[in-house]
Amino acid sequence: METKKRITEKYELTPVLRQTVFNGLDVRCCCGNRIADTYYFFLATHRETGEKRGLYAGSDCSLQLIRLAGLKPLPLFDLFGRGNRKWCSTMSPLSRDLYVAINFLVSSWGGRLKPDGRLVGYLLRLAAGPDIPALAEVLKGFAQILAKDRAGRSLVRIVAGLRERNPSMPWYDFGPLAAAFRECFGTDQLIFGRSIR
Repeated sequence: METKKRITEKYELTPVLRQTVFNGLDVRCCCGNRIADTYYFFLATHRETGEKRGLYAGSDCSLQLIRLAGLKPLPLFDLFGRGNRKWCSTMSPLSRDLYVAINFLVSSWGGRLKPDGRLVGYLLRLAAGPDIPALAEVLKGFAQILAKDRAGRSLVRIVAGLRERNPSMPWYDFGPLAAAFRECFGTDQLIFGRSIR
């Protein structure tokens, strides 16, 4: 508990992501232990220098950090679909697809987020007001990030790769997101196949 107090005194914490652990993920908690059930990714901003860093915390540590910092807990994104329907029902279909797609992308990259990266910004916007407007710039930014997948995979192939290690994952069709891509870019190939240039 003393370590958590020091963290909250030194850093302003902003919860960005809350996910279930899945096969293939190896993330360490702020206490050094391997996370085994659910975890948070916090954006930690140094109170004096303004330097930003990422902080991972398992279920017990994250609850302590949230309580000490007086934060509101995030809804849990469960890769396996359990309980997602309740909070997803408050989002527009496009916002939901974007949130789910970002979570899958982060999962496929080992749960890693850059503290100053655009995905953190998008997740914070979705958490602050889950019905963010479908802005072309947000979609374009997400498309650019998705196109940087090291293996050159489409979103559907990324999800299929996660499903290989986690066969109980539900299927997602990303219909609203694909429609938004077609409207903004004239193609949905980054969702279902080849890259957008």
